[in-house]
Amino acid sequence: MARMSSNISDSVPRLKRWLPRLRGKRIGVLGDLMLDRYLWGTASRLSPEAAVPVVDFVEQSECLGGAGNVAVNIAALGGKVEAFGVIGTEEAGRAVQKCLHAANIADKGVVADPKRITTVKTRIIARHLLPNVLAPVVVAATLGIGGAIMAEAALSFVGLGAQPPTPSWGAMVSDGRDLLRVAPWVSLFPGVAIGLTVLGVNLLGDGLRDALDVRVR
Repeated sequence: MARMSSNISDSVPRLKRWLPRLRGKRIGVLGDLMLDRYLWGTASRLSPEAAVPVVDFVEQSECLGGAGNVAVNIAALGGKVEAFGVIGTEEAGRAVQKCLHAANIADKGVVADPKRITTVKTRIIARHLLPNVLAPVVVAATLGIGGAIMAEAALSFVGLGAQPPTPSWGAMVSDGRDLLRVAPWVSLFPGVAIGLTVLGVNLLGDGLRDALDVRVR
């Protein structure tokens, strides 16, 4: 940590020396001109017991990402920036050009290609990040469901779970303990139902993982 703080403190004088040199200089930025979109709103719950809040999106803002973000930062420091890159002709590409004009960045070097798809972070998340994380999330969720069923059954078995007249498999197993010699099915059937349910949820999770895993396609 001490070494990192010393590097940061050393970079501050360098930045102060470089700032006057950037003002008025013509600087070209070449790279992927990305578009970042942000949704702004408020989150509220319909009731205190509601598990999931309701989000009301009221505004959408757009800004440059990737090489465009670098160009905006240099322009904010006083440099005359000209961007170079390839964007698409769809709505996202027009939004990139609008952001360039708003930041006073020259876009003569920006080529609009109809075959090009403008890079949007939401598209990266949907097409590349989400498919890779969906499979382990599904497996974790199914394991959590199985664990929750077992936990509820265990608590009901010892009398700390759902109370009568609410039905519970764990309570049914507990009620049949004194009847194991004369009527074992009173405890056997609820126990088998718990095991089959947990096994079925886990098998469902394994099947969804194989279906959603992009590495096995």
